Amino acid sequence: DYLTSFEEDRYLELEETLPSVHVIGVPRAGTTLMTQLLCSYLDVGYINNLIARFWKAPVTAIRISRELLDEHVESSLSSKYGKTHHIYEPHEFNYFWADKLDYDEFKVKPEEQAENMDWEGVSLALKNIIHAFGKPVAFKSFVMGWHAGLMQRHLNKTCFVWIRRNPLDNALSLLETRENHFGSRYNWTTLKPKNYESLKNDTPHQQVAAQVYYMEQTYQEQLNKLPESNYLILRYEEVCKNPAAALKAVRNMLNERGADVT
Repeated sequence: DYLTSFEEDRYLELEETLPSVHVIGVPRAGTTLMTQLLCSYLDVGYINNLIARFWKAPVTAIRISRELLDEHVESSLSSKYGKTHHIYEPHEFNYFWADKLDYDEFKVKPEEQAENMDWEGVSLALKNIIHAFGKPVAFKSFVMGWHAGLMQRHLNKTCFVWIRRNPLDNALSLLETRENHFGSRYNWTTLKPKNYESLKNDTPHQQVAAQVYYMEQTYQEQLNKLPESNYLILRYEEVCKNPAAALKAVRNMLNERGADVT
């Protein structure tokens, strides 16, 4: 809180010169692994666990992180339910997205509400984050994927990587997450689709199947609003088999948007 005004008073009015790339997908689909691969093997900036602690002052935190930590650290490629273990590993940055996009719970907002979000403020913050790194920045941002069309309208270099997993495996993994987090299959965990209220009385198996189906539907609707050159759809199983091909595809997409990623 103390750093917020210090940070925002120093934001620069910048042109969009470099892209950001947002890894999106249903929880338990492989988004953390894909983000770790990008941050380890492409020359991009990313929000690590240190920077995420200062989510109201990310540019200030980027400067602190660059002074304290080695920028070229390879990820362990391990995590536990989306949580990474070391200070230099990527973080979801959920508090930042919740603050900037006015989310008090992670349930998909209808489009008419999304139109009234502070997109100018989001754009200003992201341009300054990219400027602080001096290179494209990779984010793992479930929520941004729910509003990809609006984000790309305000920052047209914005790119998305949608990770999709076999839906049965994805749903079973969500069920396992419930059991491990709450000791019960009957507690909803992680993100909620926009029709969440209609699913509350369903069985746990119906709920996780619907969670995968309706969240994927939302991502598909949003990506349909983008130029095809601004997004990739990758299968989790294929990323595991051939991560180099996935990284090459992301690098090419970023470089087509004005970056020079190696």
